[in-house]
Amino acid sequence: MIIFGRCRKLRLTACLTVLLLLHPLAGPVLSAAPGIGAYAPPIELTDLGGTTRKIVWGEGAPAASVVFFFDPQSPDCLLEMSFLDAVYLRARDLGLAVYAVESRGRQPAEVSRSMERYCTVYRDPAFPVLPDPAYRAGRTYGVERAPLTFITESHGVILNRIEGYDPGVAVAIARRLEQLLQRDRGFLSPALREAGVSEAEEREAEKRMEATAATSAKAPAGRALVAGDRAPDLEFTDIGGRTSRWSWSGEASQGLRIVAFFGGLSLASIEQLSWLDALARRGRDAGLEVLAVEAGGMNAAALADALEKYRRYHPEPSFPVVPDHGGKLTRAFGPWDQLPQTYLVTMDGTILHHTEGFNAAKSETMAYKTERAYLMAGRPFPPPRSAGVAAAPPSIEEEAPSIRNRQRQDERYRSSIAMADAAFMAWEFDRALTYYLEALEAQPKDLHALVRSAQIYERRGDAKSAIAHWERVLAVQPDHAEAAARIRGLRTPR
Repeated sequence: MIIFGRCRKLRLTACLTVLLLLHPLAGPVLSAAPGIGAYAPPIELTDLGGTTRKIVWGEGAPAASVVFFFDPQSPDCLLEMSFLDAVYLRARDLGLAVYAVESRGRQPAEVSRSMERYCTVYRDPAFPVLPDPAYRAGRTYGVERAPLTFITESHGVILNRIEGYDPGVAVAIARRLEQLLQRDRGFLSPALREAGVSEAEEREAEKRMEATAATSAKAPAGRALVAGDRAPDLEFTDIGGRTSRWSWSGEASQGLRIVAFFGGLSLASIEQLSWLDALARRGRDAGLEVLAVEAGGMNAAALADALEKYRRYHPEPSFPVVPDHGGKLTRAFGPWDQLPQTYLVTMDGTILHHTEGFNAAKSETMAYKTERAYLMAGRPFPPPRSAGVAAAPPSIEEEAPSIRNRQRQDERYRSSIAMADAAFMAWEFDRALTYYLEALEAQPKDLHALVRSAQIYERRGDAKSAIAHWERVLAVQPDHAEAAARIRGLRTPR
């Protein structure tokens, strides 16, 4: 009896251990949460209506997205859902997307019953509600407790990661979305009122946000500013000795600003300055301002000599090019491992986009982000070579028309391969094959996708398709031993 009791206890302990390991909320399986400045991972889930929702970012994505992880049993989550619904109804036609992801790994039927109870108090949300029964999205985003809210711009860069919900959180969400949608401050205040946030609470929250921004304008020591950070106020002196100041408070800035750091007049610096000059001339009437900072240690006299040589072959820059006296501006934004560094900053000082180095693809992305920001604000941004900009060089798109298409293919490949690998590891081979084939459409010679596709075709018993894909593997890598062996095995009569 004692032995039997001990065995039963051991079996029970083993079962509990397995269940804890398999439970979606078990600590060891959580991923590190993506933070501010990181790219939001793609999500694919089925909503309560049975429609599969594939959430990815890139060209053509909404200007702003909110990914809201909620627990339908939490009052704070339900309050935030009601607030986000009011925001979404007011701004969905302006480029806003909202996704509510159930954060506890419940089955769709249970989530549906919870939402029915929610709708007895609040209206049915106009945005998708997505159960996550396998806890894939929650694991990918590192969700430990709800509510947890991520706000991203169109390329998927996370600008806010907010835990919990209160009137201050609601105001912070509203202000961020107004920035991304290029709306005036207060545009989403009616949604705050609908959510029960009073004018006094809104003003108090804004004061706290301004105080926090004033004390955290710089990034933590040792980290350069990235998208989502707040740019510091700038004071700079040009080579003629004139001092100017850029402030982000009030109505100081009437348009977007670009702050570019370069080191000496290297070839990359010359190309960057020339391209920035073309963009600055295009955006002058729209209020775009550009500042170029020499961060390589040149003094005013040396920079003046370098610019004199630059002007022999290029037009006079239409924006200030200044030395960084004492490295003050570099320390405010840096440190970095390389130059150039370029920042696109909104009217309130929020860094909307940041690039390291300079090449055609990065300049194209910066131009696209700038144009899109003005487009969302309903303000015209002249196209390349418009009237009055005769001296501007051709746009990057005109010089290399395949760049934008290549970017689209790369984004499609990355998204498809991530979805495919996740499905393959979950033994969902049919779905994995669909995504591997999508990845191969974008990159036909991708060895990983070719091998996986061949393996899945073999598992299906489709020898002809398997051989075709193994042959494609050999065409990419002639010494691929597995491909050669599998082709022989499939062609050998049994």
